[in-house]
Amino acid sequence: MNPYRLLRATFWSLLFLGSASTALVAQSDYQNEAYLEQVGDLNEIVVIQRNAEKQNSAVARQLGEGNRAELEQVQSFLGDEANRMNLVQSGHQNAAKMRQDGSGNHSSANQYGNQNDFELDILGDKNRSFLLQSGNNNSVFQELTGDELNYSVIQRGNNLEVVQIENGERAKSYEIQQRGNGMKIIIVNGGLPGTP
Repeated sequence: MNPYRLLRATFWSLLFLGSASTALVAQSDYQNEAYLEQVGDLNEIVVIQRNAEKQNSAVARQLGEGNRAELEQVQSFLGDEANRMNLVQSGHQNAAKMRQDGSGNHSSANQYGNQNDFELDILGDKNRSFLLQSGNNNSVFQELTGDELNYSVIQRGNNLEVVQIENGERAKSYEIQQRGNGMKIIIVNGGLPGTP
């Protein structure tokens, strides 16, 4: 391994205990890793990873209520970057947004509790995504642009909603499961970007 690249790698591991804390991590090097954990209410996590190469990893965990999380990975390198994002929120009235721009990426999120909102934005080919929401009055909005995508959404509880916008024309493999009462799924397939 090139020692110069080792020097350029960045790793952050942060733990916050208490309420109303904000964590912002911005990384823009070769191989970035971020692990953040917040315990308490009304906390916020923002992780932005951008670089010209590959192999970013972001893990965020929030335990409490009224928390917000935003994770973003953007690559200018084309190919299988193998970026990974993982988010866990446990509590009520939490909101999360995850965005990946590039191909060959993996993302997963688990939300446990009631009145949680989740938004996913994926742009690129051969990306994988998994979301589990467990609780009542939860919602998912996802916009998926690219080909050969593989993703699944599982919701358990009552009064659930999934809104999905798809752009791309080849081989999508996806699964949406809802278990409970008062559920709604809306899927809009736009074909190629820029087409109705």
